[in-house]
Amino acid sequence: MDDRPPLDDLKATLAKSAEALAIDLFGRPKSRSKSQLLWGNKSSLVVTLSGKYAGKFRSWEADLGGSMLDAIAFANNSSFADAIEWARRWLGEDPLPLPKRRKPVISNVDDEEKRRIEAAKKIRAASITIGSTPGEQYLRSRAITPDAQQQWPESVRWHPNGYLVFVCTTPQGETTAIQRVYVQSDGTPKLDNGQKIKRSLGPRYGGAVHFKGEQLAPLCIAEGPETALSVWSATGYETWAALGSVSSVSLKSVPLDRTIIVCRDDDAHIAQSKKAVRDAIRGWRKEGRTVLDVLPWEMSRRDKSDFNDALKEHGKAYVRARIEDVLNTKISSHLNDLPILDARKKLAREIDDAVNDLWQRQSAGNLPAVYAFSDKTGQLEAAYSVNVLKVGLGIGKTREGISASIRWHEQGRGPIVYAVPTHHLSGEVLSRIKEQAKGRISVEVWRGREAQDPESDGDQMCLDLDAVRAVQSVGGDAQELVCAKDGRECIFKNVCGYQRQRQKKADMWVVSHASLFSQKPEAIKAPSLLIIDEAFWQQGIRGTGNDKVVISKEDLVATPDAPSISKTVDLAVDLKPIRHKLIEALDGHEGPIQSEWLDGLTADQCRSAAAMEWQRKIKVNVYPGMARENRALAIKAAQGNIGIERMARMWHELADVIENEIAVSGHLSIDVITDEKTGSTYQAIRVMWRTDIKEGWKAPTLHYDATVQMDLVREYFPQAVLRAEIEAATPHQIVTQYHDKTFSSRSLKNENQVDKLWLWSKAKAMRSGGRWLVVVQKHVEDSIRARHEIPSFIDIAHHNAIAGRDEWRDVRGLIVAGRTAPPPIPVEQIAGALSGKHTAPVGEWYPAITETITAKDGSKITVEADRHPNTLAEQIRYAINETELMQIIGRARGVSRQADGPVEIMVLGNTPLPVEIDALQEWCPPSKDDEFFAESGVWLESAGDMAAALGERIDTILRARQRTWTFPYVSPYENVHVLRSATYKRAGPGRKVQRVAWDERLIPDIGAFLRSRLGPLVELSLDEAYDYASDRPVETVAVADQRLIAPDHLYVGGILPAELVDEMEVVRRGACMTLDEVAANIGISRPQLSNARMGRFGLSTSAADRLMVWLSQPPPIRQMSFSLK
Repeated sequence: MDDRPPLDDLKATLAKSAEALAIDLFGRPKSRSKSQLLWGNKSSLVVTLSGKYAGKFRSWEADLGGSMLDAIAFANNSSFADAIEWARRWLGEDPLPLPKRRKPVISNVDDEEKRRIEAAKKIRAASITIGSTPGEQYLRSRAITPDAQQQWPESVRWHPNGYLVFVCTTPQGETTAIQRVYVQSDGTPKLDNGQKIKRSLGPRYGGAVHFKGEQLAPLCIAEGPETALSVWSATGYETWAALGSVSSVSLKSVPLDRTIIVCRDDDAHIAQSKKAVRDAIRGWRKEGRTVLDVLPWEMSRRDKSDFNDALKEHGKAYVRARIEDVLNTKISSHLNDLPILDARKKLAREIDDAVNDLWQRQSAGNLPAVYAFSDKTGQLEAAYSVNVLKVGLGIGKTREGISASIRWHEQGRGPIVYAVPTHHLSGEVLSRIKEQAKGRISVEVWRGREAQDPESDGDQMCLDLDAVRAVQSVGGDAQELVCAKDGRECIFKNVCGYQRQRQKKADMWVVSHASLFSQKPEAIKAPSLLIIDEAFWQQGIRGTGNDKVVISKEDLVATPDAPSISKTVDLAVDLKPIRHKLIEALDGHEGPIQSEWLDGLTADQCRSAAAMEWQRKIKVNVYPGMARENRALAIKAAQGNIGIERMARMWHELADVIENEIAVSGHLSIDVITDEKTGSTYQAIRVMWRTDIKEGWKAPTLHYDATVQMDLVREYFPQAVLRAEIEAATPHQIVTQYHDKTFSSRSLKNENQVDKLWLWSKAKAMRSGGRWLVVVQKHVEDSIRARHEIPSFIDIAHHNAIAGRDEWRDVRGLIVAGRTAPPPIPVEQIAGALSGKHTAPVGEWYPAITETITAKDGSKITVEADRHPNTLAEQIRYAINETELMQIIGRARGVSRQADGPVEIMVLGNTPLPVEIDALQEWCPPSKDDEFFAESGVWLESAGDMAAALGERIDTILRARQRTWTFPYVSPYENVHVLRSATYKRAGPGRKVQRVAWDERLIPDIGAFLRSRLGPLVELSLDEAYDYASDRPVETVAVADQRLIAPDHLYVGGILPAELVDEMEVVRRGACMTLDEVAANIGISRPQLSNARMGRFGLSTSAADRLMVWLSQPPPIRQMSFSLK
C-alpha cells in the first residue's frame, strides 16, 4: 500500500518552496517583482510566489504552465510520472538521489528559445511525408482522412523515431515549433499513465500549424492539430491549429475582411479555458474582424470533447454542417411582418371571428370532442372551447379585446370576465374599458383582500387581514367566519373595501390571473365569455421553488386525529395501515417517485386515503366579531387541519402515478429538506403540481398573448386552438445589442459595477433627449434608488414587473440590462408540475447551442445560448428568459413609431432574441466625461477645466479621452442637438475660449455652475436652446453674461503666472508635444523653457508674444500616444 502523500498535497508542498525549487530548476532569475520571479530578456518564463496564483509557473515561449510539478516536467523534459518521482526526491521524501536530468537547467530562457527553434527545425528536416506510415494509420483510426481532392498537408509529417510531427510555422512559413505525438508501429498511440504522449518543442505563440485550403473561404482556427485536421478534412477550408490556446495565434497576416471561425472544444460551463478563448475573440473583434465561434455539437455536452470526437461519432457531413450553420444567415422571421395599420385591421377581424366562433359553438351545443377533469366531480367532462391568438406587442390586442367584449354585451350574450396579469394592471384596464365603452357596459374590478383599496387612502381592501389569514391557515371560510354570518359582522364591515365590492354588480369584471385559480366570488356572475390577456400559465404552479409542500415521515407515522373518538378509532384502523404501506414502499429511496416503488399500493387505496384525510378536519369555532384572544384559542384548537390539504393532495398524486403507470413522477419526489428555523435536515415527500382554473370561472375562452407558448397553454386547455399569429413591422425601432457581457445578477452584485451601469445609462439617455426607461434586475434597481438621484425624465423598472404596462409607450428610448435566467432545477420542477412526468436534470447549468446574431448591416457574432433538451422545460426556460426580454422591449411600442419619432432600444446582454438588430456593439464602461456628465449634467471641452471640476489630474482626463474617443478624438458630446451649448472664457492670463455642453433639465443656469466649479469668467456666449417637449431645437440669440466681473489680463513677458503654466501643459499634452517641440515653437531653447516653467527666469516680450500666439492657435492633436515628458 502506497502511504505517500496524494498529488494535491505534493503540489501544495512544492508551492510552499516555489522560490528555491524554481532557482534549482531554472537558475538565477533575470529579474524579480514583489510576487514573481522572471527569466529571459523578455520575461518569457514566470514563477509566481504569492497571491492568487502562488506556486504556479508559466512559459510564454512554450505556451505551457501549471503547478510547480508541471515546472519540473518542463525543466527536465520528462514525463509527469518522472516529475513526481523527481519532486519527492527533491523534497527528501525518497532517500534516493535526484536522477540525472535529460537536459541542462535553463539559465537563459531567450537562448533556450533559440536552441528549441533550431532543434524543432532539425526534427522537421529529418521527418518524411506521412503517407503509408504508422502516423497515417493513427490519424485514420481517428476518422481523419483527406478527400480525393486533398493531400496530407505539408505541416503533418512522420519521424522515423516513431512519432507524428505537427509543424508550427509563422504566416511566412518559417518553422518555430513542433508537436510530437508518439505512435506505435501498429498506429496506436503510446501512453504514459493512460494518457497519449505528446511533446512540444519551440515557442508556439504567434505561430500555428497551417492546413491550406480555400483562400476565399473563412479561416478556421482550432485548439490542437487533430481537432483542426478534423475540420480541414470535413470542410476543405484553410484551418490553423493552435498548439495550446487559440489566444496564442496571431492574425496579423490575415485580411480584416476575412471571416474567422473558432472551432472550440466543448469545455465545462465555467472552465478557465473558455475565458481565454473569449478574450482572444474579443480582441480580434476589436480589430474590426468578423469572428464567429462554434461548438462540436448541436447542443453542448460540457465534457471537453472536440471536433475530432464529433467526426468519429457522426462523420464529415456533420462536422461540415456545424461549420456552415454559423456562417449561414438565417432568413429573417420578420419578412412577413405587416405594416402596423394592416396588422391592426387583421387583428380586429381575427378577434371578431374568434369570439363569434366561441358563441356559435356554445349556443349550438357543438362542443369539441375534448374532455378534462372537473374540479367538482373529479370526472371527465366536456370542455369549453378555447381560441388563442398570438399577437405581437403594441399592435393593440387589449384595445380590440375590449371592443369585442363590448359587442358581446351589446348582443346580449351574457357577463364577461377579463383577466389581466396583476392587480396593478386591473386599474389601468378598467380606465381603458370605460374610455372605450363610454357607458355602454358596466365594469368593475375584483380585488383580493390584500390589494390596495382605490377608494381609501393607503388602506388594503381588507382591514383585518390577520384574522383572515389565521382562519384560512386552518381551512376555514374567511367570509363566513371573519366577515359576516347569521347577523354577526366584522367590526370593519361597513368600511371594508372587500365587502363593498361584493355589493357591486357589473356586466364585465376585471380580475387578476391569480384569481382564476381561486374560487369565484358569488358577487361575480358565471361568465359567458372569459378573456385572458397575456401569459397566465405560471399562476397555476404549486409547490415548486421555495414554495415547498412536504410530508415528512413523522407526518405519516402520527396517529390521525379526528373530531370524535369513534372517528379517530376508525381512521386508526383504516387510514394508518395505508400510510404504513406507503412508508414501507418508499423506504430506502430518494429522488422522483417511480411507479415500480408503489407495488404494494393501489390507486383506489390512495383515493380512499385522501378522502379519510379530510375526515380528520376539525370545525373551526370562530365567528365574525369574535374577540381576538378567543379567536386565537379557537385557531389553536384547529391546528390539526393545517396538514390535511397537502396530505390529501399527496394521495391523489400517488393514485395518478399508479393508475396511469407513470414511470417517474414529476409531481412527487423524496427530497432532503432543510428546516429553515433549526437548519437540521430530514427526508420528506415533496409535492409539486398544476392546479386548474376553478370551475366557476370556466367559460368559452379567448386567450391572446404576444409570446404565447401553445404547449404551456395546452397543459391547462388541451382543447386550445391557435387561430392566428399576427406580427407588425418596426421600421422606426432602432435596436442596438451590446453582446460581449451578460450583465448577470452575479456580475452586478458589486455597487461599483451597478454605478457604472447606471451612469452609462443616464449619460446615454441625456445625450439622446426625451424620456427613457431603464429596466434592470430588482436588486440593481434597489441599489440605484438607494444611492442615486433619479431624474424625472428616466423611469426605472425591474424584470418580471412590466408585462402589460402601457405607460412607456412614448419613451424616447429603452435600456434593458441582463435577463431573468432561471437555474435548471426550478425549470425542471415546473415542467414536472405541469406535465406530471419527471424531467431529466441537466446538471448545474443548461447545455448550450451556438447561435449567430446578424445585424441589418451584415455584421455577425456568435454566442452560446442556453437550451434545455426537454421540449417542455425549454419552453418554460424560454418563457421566463427570452419572452420576458421581448415583453420589456415591447413596452416602448416600436410598432407604433413614425419616422419623425423613432425609439432607441439598447439590449445589454448576449441573449439571441427574435427581433431585428440594427447594430452589434461591445459595451464600454462610462468614461470620465460620461461620469461627470451623468452626475452633473455638464460636459467641458477643456481637459484642464474638466480636471479642475473633478479634482483629478489633467493627465488622467487626457488618457481617459485618448482611450475612449475615436481619432481624431472627437467627443461624443460635441454637436449633440438635444444638449444646450455655449462658449466661455475663464478669467486670467492666457485663457482660451472653451466650449461647454449641458442638459438644461438639470442645469438651468450654466453660468452659475461654471463659476462654482471654475471660478470667475470673462466671457459666456450661449448657443441655441433645445425644446425637450417638442424634441427639437429652438432659435435663440447669443447673450452676454452681465455678471462677468473679472477683466482679461494679457501676458506680456516676465515670470510666467501659474495659470499660464497650467494652460501650456493642457495644450502641450492635448497636442502630444514634447517640451523640445514647444520650445522650438516659441523660439527659445529647452533649458530656457524649463527655467521659465519653474519660475526661475522670465520670458522676453517677443518670446511672450510667440507663446500667446501658440496658445491661441494650438496645433492639431496627433494620432499617437500622449507624451507625458
